[in-house]
Amino acid sequence: MAESSKSKLYFGFALVAILLFSLFLILQIALLQTTLRVVVNAVARIFFLSIKAPPAAQQNVLDTSTWKIFWDEQYGFEFKYPPDWAIDRGRTDLGNDMVIYSPIEDQPYIDISISVAASGTEHFSLSCPITIHEIECKNLKNPGGINYTRSISTGQLQLSNQQQLDGFLQSPNADLQMTTVLTDEKGNPDPLSPQTVKVFDQILSTFKFIK
Repeated sequence: MAESSKSKLYFGFALVAILLFSLFLILQIALLQTTLRVVVNAVARIFFLSIKAPPAAQQNVLDTSTWKIFWDEQYGFEFKYPPDWAIDRGRTDLGNDMVIYSPIEDQPYIDISISVAASGTEHFSLSCPITIHEIECKNLKNPGGINYTRSISTGQLQLSNQQQLDGFLQSPNADLQMTTVLTDEKGNPDPLSPQTVKVFDQILSTFKFIK
């Protein structure tokens, strides 16, 4: 009887030991899994941070190192424009002093007009106008430190849904307005609008005023 009780006691101790050891193994495995998860997450975070896409502003920047330079000695300003584009100072049917345009053999092509007047004669300021026709307006500064206003609005005569993109700059000698259209008269987007906006903004970024 005593031997039977002793055997049961040993068996009980052994069972408790096995249970405790099993619990220990389970805790160790859980700890190991947690540690591995933390390590994997840290490595993944470092990897994705190293290959993340550049900011949108950088993605939209065009290389202007090969662009041509237009210099206006009379009004003291210069800007860059794409090397395969041309400038026509004779196209004044809309009252613009010059038109910059992509190769006309590429149909359709992009054109951007620039109106230049002696300082103070255009009666505009670089503060954003607030009108019912204004879609977007921002006061910005280009890399050269030139302040300008960039706006998108409906047609100049307010008779259509045509959207136009404008850039306004003021130098000590001149008031300048860059203009291009983004849609047709019914407001349907021009297929070239994304490229037009990109080139338009890049030209604005290259303006410099010369003393």
